[in-house]
Amino acid sequence: KGIPVIAIDPKGDISGLGIYNKNYDFRPFLAQAKAKKTAQNYYKNNESTSPLFNHETNIYTPKSKAGKQISLMPDLSRPKNFAKLKETDATSISSLIEPISDSVVSLAGITSNKDKIQTLISQIILDSWNNNEELTIDGLIQKVIAPSFSEIGSLSLEDFLKEKDRLKAASSINLLLTSPSKKVWSEG
Repeated sequence: KGIPVIAIDPKGDISGLGIYNKNYDFRPFLAQAKAKKTAQNYYKNNESTSPLFNHETNIYTPKSKAGKQISLMPDLSRPKNFAKLKETDATSISSLIEPISDSVVSLAGITSNKDKIQTLISQIILDSWNNNEELTIDGLIQKVIAPSFSEIGSLSLEDFLKEKDRLKAASSINLLLTSPSKKVWSEG
């Protein structure tokens, strides 16, 4: 019926629907011999699958050039409407910042002190946005080591998260820029 679908498919099962589209080249996803056999199997039952032949298929692939590349590296830049949001809907700011900081922590593979490091990153992002500063992953790494604020909540920065733990977190985040297996998350 022409209803658009965005399917998030970590295992790759759903993306097989793209094979039904006669205009979609799925060969990059399969070995040559397997691709031919797969296509023959799908196209054999042309009548039962004909409604599926006329759909547009885009497969986005992080960490791979087989489909359309997509970057999973979070964008740390300040939203254009930040000042207005801050005045009219402050709760939406946390709805923007929390997933960003969670992404950084998850992609960096941080498990020790995860909640504290995520809170620190959220505070760094908020502080940067409040000060109209452009923030990059490089800048975030530096600010994790030496934030421009001295307290988080009612605790001093050092009481909240020790410098050695901040250095460890910064080192893990730095791997997003240097480790070949993690660096590909930013391609696309």
